[in-house]
Amino acid sequence: MLLDRVRGGTTRLITGVRSPKFRKWTPLLLFLVLIVYMFMGSACFWYFEHDRHEHGIRKWYMNLAVNRRHFARSISSRIFNDTRNLLIIIDREQTERVQQLLVESLKRYEDRLDIRSPDKREWTFLNSFNYAYGLLLTVGHGGKIPETVGGQVQQNNF
Repeated sequence: MLLDRVRGGTTRLITGVRSPKFRKWTPLLLFLVLIVYMFMGSACFWYFEHDRHEHGIRKWYMNLAVNRRHFARSISSRIFNDTRNLLIIIDREQTERVQQLLVESLKRYEDRLDIRSPDKREWTFLNSFNYAYGLLLTVGHGGKIPETVGGQVQQNNF
C-alpha cells in the first residue's frame, strides 16, 4: 500500500518534470534559485565581516593619531629644552634653526614608519555579493578573505 503510493507519487513527479510547461520555466527557476542563494550568502558575509572591518579601520586611525601626538610632544620638548614656559622670544636665526630641527625630526620619523593603510576593500553588501559570486564561479576570490571565524565557516559552507 505504502509502496504503491510512493510509486504513484514518483511517477507523477517524473511526468510533471517532463511536461513542456515545466521545462519551459526550468532555466528561469534555476536562475532565481541561484540569485536567492547568492543574496543569502552575501548577506551572511556582510553580517560577519562588516563590523570587524570598520573596527579595524577605526583602531588603525586611532593608533596613528596617538603616535602623532606622542611624537609631537617629544619634538616640542626637545625644541624648548623641556621647559614648561613656551613663551620665548625667537629671532630670525632661532626660527630657522627650529624649522630645520622640525624638518629633520619629521624626516627621521617618516623614515622609521612602516605605514600601511588599512585595506580599502570594505565589506559592503555589494562587495559581499561580488565575493559570493566569485566563490561560486571560481575557487576563491583574489586577496579578499573573511577574517572572522563565522565568515570563514560561511565561506567553506558556501
